[in-house]
Amino acid sequence: MDEKQIISAICKRDQEGLNYLMKEMKRNVYALCFKIMGQIGVKEDIEELVSDVFISVWEKCEEYEPDKGSLKTWVYIIAKYKALDWKRKAEKNVNTSMLNEEMISDNHLDHQKIETEIDVKSFVQTLNVNDRHLLIRRCFFDEDLESIAEDLQTNRKALDTRLWRIRKNLKEFFLKEGGKKVE
Repeated sequence: MDEKQIISAICKRDQEGLNYLMKEMKRNVYALCFKIMGQIGVKEDIEELVSDVFISVWEKCEEYEPDKGSLKTWVYIIAKYKALDWKRKAEKNVNTSMLNEEMISDNHLDHQKIETEIDVKSFVQTLNVNDRHLLIRRCFFDEDLESIAEDLQTNRKALDTRLWRIRKNLKEFFLKEGGKKVE
């Protein structure tokens, strides 16, 4: 099959055209994605990324313009930008995990500080990972909820609800642990 036949088959939603393209390019697309992702991506992430590339080819076949370049070049461009997007998202997750460990570690607590800080640390450790990241980003780094919602691909109302629940649990934690009323 030549490029015109392949793209024509894909645009007609003929699975054979996509299968042929994948057979021809999957290995090189994987190599490109692997190179871009570097140490961040595990094998399964890269395989999922490669699948996303070919799904995009399937869904956007009408956008291919042969006068601007070959079909292979177009697929590589899709792969490049998808891999860069995945890498940015993965780096944010890694950075947030690192923040979590740094913000809560004993090294960052001055042992002369009041007992409340230790209680807060204990409370934060009881949170699930997603709530912990949200709390750290919102309270320690004062990030606005709109940008956090965009990064987490959720909406502001969902984050407001999660933060309300965290505050409620914090109050209950202090009442249970220290018998102090917390506002």
